[in-house]
Amino acid sequence: TVHHPPERKFIYFFIGEIHFNQKNFTSAIVFYDKALTIQDTFFECLVKRGISSSKIGKYEDGLFYLKKAYAIKPKSFLVNFEIAKIYFFTNNFEKALENFNNCLKIVNDIRAYFYKGVCLYKLSKHDKAISIFESISQTQTNIKYRKAAINELVKHYYSEAKYHKVLEYLMILKSIDPSNETVYFELGKVFYILKKFKEAFINLEDAFERAPLQGV
Repeated sequence: TVHHPPERKFIYFFIGEIHFNQKNFTSAIVFYDKALTIQDTFFECLVKRGISSSKIGKYEDGLFYLKKAYAIKPKSFLVNFEIAKIYFFTNNFEKALENFNNCLKIVNDIRAYFYKGVCLYKLSKHDKAISIFESISQTQTNIKYRKAAINELVKHYYSEAKYHKVLEYLMILKSIDPSNETVYFELGKVFYILKKFKEAFINLEDAFERAPLQGV
């Protein structure tokens, strides 16, 4: 048996971190594994080892390491969140929902709240999902997830042909992201459906003005 000095695990871990931060996840795994050979209960390393596998689509492998990390710190938000995401990406929405709920018991986090909404929607619990998306759409703290929630609402109300609701949320999206040509294009479509042709024309013209030039 080769005995490594204990501090060497940190060297391997930090080299793994460099690869991870450069999105070289396969290389990161090599060094995380070296660190785990020295100490198989190295919590931070188990977490990043699991996330690395998840990033390259090896979800079962990712779950294996994240569950080891969970056994050490079951109240870790990050571990619960990454486990939930694996279930989400593998379309196991019941398990994903259960784990996003665990996340929300630890921290009231907008990311977990948004994914909870998507899980509920996928499980045909539309009213509960819409309630979550509407709540997030009012937040001022996280623009990324606010926009994502509004996009979910736009899709939902399109599917129900509730075009005035689509319009309402597209106008909010326009106020958040006024340079996004897609919003103006969608507004043009909705105004056209509602037979408001002048507004349709103005928004479609705005969409073309904001669209990047082709071939430049």
